[in-house]
Amino acid sequence: MEIINHEPEPFTIEGVDHRVAGRFTTRLDTIEAGRRYKLTLFLDGNGEKGRHRDAITLKTTSRTTPEFKVVANTLVRESVYAFPDVVDFGKFPVALLRANPAAAARVAQTVMVFQKGGTDFRMEVTSDLPNVEVKSERGPAGDRYQLTVTLVGEKSQAGPVRGSLHIRTNDPDVPKLTLPVSGQLLP
Repeated sequence: MEIINHEPEPFTIEGVDHRVAGRFTTRLDTIEAGRRYKLTLFLDGNGEKGRHRDAITLKTTSRTTPEFKVVANTLVRESVYAFPDVVDFGKFPVALLRANPAAAARVAQTVMVFQKGGTDFRMEVTSDLPNVEVKSERGPAGDRYQLTVTLVGEKSQAGPVRGSLHIRTNDPDVPKLTLPVSGQLLP
């Protein structure tokens, strides 16, 4: 992030403070003394897992803005993770889905399931929704799978689509993932 001083008087950034230990570090570089600075965040991928929002406080010599805060949004993934982490079919007419099986391809969703550093990653996927079909294809490097999640027209009815994909893996740290499935089938 570049910090630009638009005040008439130059200021120095004297300190960078964040109360996050082990998740990330920061470095401040001066681009143009008194006017432009660059704040760089270095994420430690081994830190606390999940999404986090942390304040970083910059202390300055400015008389009008002696300190200001910026927000660091970070994400450290588990050793096995899915992208995206939800399946959303949106809204789609069930009559079109039933009348034209090729229409299912238009609303099919693709999900990638990764194992960081994996070479012999294995997984199985099921759904608790009777009108959802899942096909999986293993990646050539053995570290991922591509899932194609499709609505089955003859098993679908108008109404909300609410359920989950259940993924079982051979990863000892993440043996199971659950992804929400949602959508709305219109009459």
